[in-house]
Amino acid sequence: MKILLAFFIFLSSPAHAQLNDDSSDAEKLLEKAVDFEQRKVLDSATIYYQQAAWLFQQGKAWKESVNALKNAGGLYFIQRKSSETIQSFTYLLDTLNTYLNDSLRGEFYFKIGLSHAREAQFVDALENMKQACLLREKVLDPNDLMLGESYHTLGRLYFTIGNYQQSLLYQQKYLEINQQNYPPDHMEVSDALHYVGLSYSRLHEHDLALEYYFRSMGIVEHADKKYHWALSHIYNNIGLVYGRQHLLEQELSYFLKSIAIKKQFGESIADSYHNLGRTYMEMDKYDESRKVLEEALLLKIEEVGEHHVTVSNTYHYLGELLIKQENYDSALYFAEKALAIRKENFVEYGTHLAMSHRQFAKIYQHQKAWNKALGHIQQALASLDKNYIHKTLTDHPSPDDDILDPLSLLQIMHYKSEVLMQRYTAMHRANDLKLAYQSSMAAADMIDHIYRNFNDPESHTYLSDHANKVWELALNTAFQLEQKEKDAQYLEAAFQLIESNKSQALLDNITASQWKRENVTDALLAQELELNTKLAYSEKLLFEMENEKNVDSTKIRDYKNQIFNIHRQQESLRQDIKEKYPQYFHIMHEQKFVSLAVAQQDLVKPNELMVEYFQGDSALYCLAISRKKVTFYKKEIQELPINEMLQGLQQRNYQLYSRAAYELYTYLLEEVIADNPSHQLIIIPDAQLGYLTFEALLTRASSAKKEDYKSLSYLMLDYTISYQYSANLLASGQTTNKATYSRAFAGYAPAFTKQQNPLLATRSAEDRQLVSELQALPFAEEEVRSIAQMLKGNAHINQDATESNFKASASDSRIIHLASHALIDDRNPLYSKLVFAPEEGSEEDGLLYTYELYNMHLNANMVTLSACNTGVGKVQKGEGIISLARGFMYAGVPNVLMSLWAVSDRSTSQLMQHFYQSLNQGDTKAEALRAAKLQYLEEADANTAAPYYWSGFVLISNHQNATESKFFWLYFILPVVALILASWMFIKRPKTRKTIKKQ
Repeated sequence: MKILLAFFIFLSSPAHAQLNDDSSDAEKLLEKAVDFEQRKVLDSATIYYQQAAWLFQQGKAWKESVNALKNAGGLYFIQRKSSETIQSFTYLLDTLNTYLNDSLRGEFYFKIGLSHAREAQFVDALENMKQACLLREKVLDPNDLMLGESYHTLGRLYFTIGNYQQSLLYQQKYLEINQQNYPPDHMEVSDALHYVGLSYSRLHEHDLALEYYFRSMGIVEHADKKYHWALSHIYNNIGLVYGRQHLLEQELSYFLKSIAIKKQFGESIADSYHNLGRTYMEMDKYDESRKVLEEALLLKIEEVGEHHVTVSNTYHYLGELLIKQENYDSALYFAEKALAIRKENFVEYGTHLAMSHRQFAKIYQHQKAWNKALGHIQQALASLDKNYIHKTLTDHPSPDDDILDPLSLLQIMHYKSEVLMQRYTAMHRANDLKLAYQSSMAAADMIDHIYRNFNDPESHTYLSDHANKVWELALNTAFQLEQKEKDAQYLEAAFQLIESNKSQALLDNITASQWKRENVTDALLAQELELNTKLAYSEKLLFEMENEKNVDSTKIRDYKNQIFNIHRQQESLRQDIKEKYPQYFHIMHEQKFVSLAVAQQDLVKPNELMVEYFQGDSALYCLAISRKKVTFYKKEIQELPINEMLQGLQQRNYQLYSRAAYELYTYLLEEVIADNPSHQLIIIPDAQLGYLTFEALLTRASSAKKEDYKSLSYLMLDYTISYQYSANLLASGQTTNKATYSRAFAGYAPAFTKQQNPLLATRSAEDRQLVSELQALPFAEEEVRSIAQMLKGNAHINQDATESNFKASASDSRIIHLASHALIDDRNPLYSKLVFAPEEGSEEDGLLYTYELYNMHLNANMVTLSACNTGVGKVQKGEGIISLARGFMYAGVPNVLMSLWAVSDRSTSQLMQHFYQSLNQGDTKAEALRAAKLQYLEEADANTAAPYYWSGFVLISNHQNATESKFFWLYFILPVVALILASWMFIKRPKTRKTIKKQ
């Protein structure tokens, strides 16, 4: 109302009355206004437009009055006189709204919104821009560039207040409209790509952000040089992505490139200096950081004034720098400066406000002013969650609330738990421990919500870095409370927390694949498979090309564009599936995980013990689950001799191995086994524990003065051991894989030509070796023939063991056995591969890559990877070891027998034949593997008894009952017998029945 009153006073002022004396005719005033506007005398033009409008209103010429005021407001707008622009168009919308159409209303709301944004009044700007978009959607074509501009501006406003998901939505609409109106390599398309990348960046979907940035950058680089100024912004934002991934050298490099281009084109370097100073701070270069940040601050104040939000950002990071330097009083000064500006710009809601309150909390935390710290944490939470109106310590945000930036909220919730634990440690108030537990459990719930809403699976890796800290703190509080109160709720919480850290992507993929096969049309599945295959192949070619000595930049750009386009097609297909099968996405978001009670009764058998680990930064947590009880353990973290044990095994270094194997047993299992007697172990490892073969741990220290492998007390002597990635995967394996098979066994043993001492041959190779140079495996053929004969299966030997034969026949086999070389890529495990026989005239290259398995579906009940290092790969937080074996589980195989190092060809062949003999006699898979190792050990001499030869193979298993594996050839014989009997009965039916049927 104050604005409208001021505007009426302005129109009725004596100065304007004087103008009325000069000319009482509104049309003449309008002509003068147009004349002044054409001569660029804009202040005078504005006055005459307003006077004309006033006179038109007196004569009730409303349409003419609207047009005159519209022109006056437009002149204010182009002069960036924001306050006057807002007054003009607000008056039109409030007073003359009856005489406006939706097109004009949309224009006025747009200009009001943009003017508020120019004044850093972002909440008001957002509300007006939303109205502009709604009105323009009603009157404009869906591909109209003006509508695209509205979406773009609305997206930027959502970005500014921190609602990055909404920002992404509107920038994607902006991109779609630009792509409809311009060629693919147009600068407007580049601009839209860049803003989509910016939204993905703040959603912490870094790979997607970089994809869009690099695509945008490629367009600019090949455009006219006058447009190369745009590279400075792209370089800057690429640097920010690398910074969030803690790749500080890459971040610094891109910031410096951005600054160089800005200087070349005479652009402002204030923001770039700000980012540069922040990077120096993260690199612990405090003097450089302070110097550059202060320079950025002066530049910003000169360019935008003291009260703009961008100035608050630099104040904020000067405060962060001083916190790192433990100068808390000075840090408080800068924190107050930043918060004052942010309150002015955002009122009480926005990510910037949350950052400020968290900064205050950090300062007070260091000063041990716990109550003040927690008060600011509560305000930080309220700044991100509109529904969080109860600001007491017992209240926690919900994933279903209206949240601006879920990951930032998660970090603050975790921080709240940390401060509560610190206050508990300092003041010993029992309630603080419970509050910390409740807060950390609420944060753990938020993790699942964030995980489910990521657009890119690769983003889960980034989330896991933050999630691990949340899970560890929650486990710590649960452990302490369970020790104090002996309440089963804390055991259930611990189980769910540990399971949260286990192979969620793998479980999701298995669930999704099964559901889609049963419900989605074959056409959509075929389209999905085709895109997945194209993508995997293109990524492989790009990976190989980027690692060549002579890099072809043009080809690399082409492959990146191709990959980018395939990704967009995949996004479109996912949206298509979402629209046609909404229940699929509901199922994926509402997956039910097994409870601790279900794990005890359904997953663990009598005399069996499930041992599940979580490896944190400060402690190792373990749950031992049997039918009778659940025991929770916590051990202070220590440097585990895993590498020493593996080195001792592979180098046959008796002393090194035996010391490490016993030390690991005492740390990992001794107390657990003493408390929980059993005969069978299911090991669910975490992180580096996945590299261990627990069978070769020693339950007693070696007393032998000389090498004596046969006398050692291997854990395998007392226990049958199998492994799993998670309890939920174990449950999943028991309910899936109901397939029927046309063959019991399919074994593959390709021939290799390079000869060497057969006793020294191992089933591994270097990536650099050509397939034609791989060493012969003389025992592999014998192994496959022998097992195929035993199980009445098929043996694909030498040139018959091709990749195309495998892909054509493997899905019909109950057991798949691959005896070959494995080529392991430690840098990118998706490019590890198994080697098949070469074949002419085939599209297959004879190399089965891990990524190919991700796109396959195999019905097999078990795959045996009788090759080297098939269970080895890169540890990925929250997922485990990414390996060839894992690829087969992605393909739907519930049981995988894999190797953990380069295995001897001869011992492997003996071990495998023993294994299948035991399996064929009715043992479960885990029992059969133990029996095979024991038999091998009994037959071995002093040299070949070393665990290197027999302990490298481990079983990832859903431990089906013995009856399910016993004499499994009956699965194929019985249906045939039934068919013969049915035919015989048909032939022998009475003739009278035939006669009746004919009548």
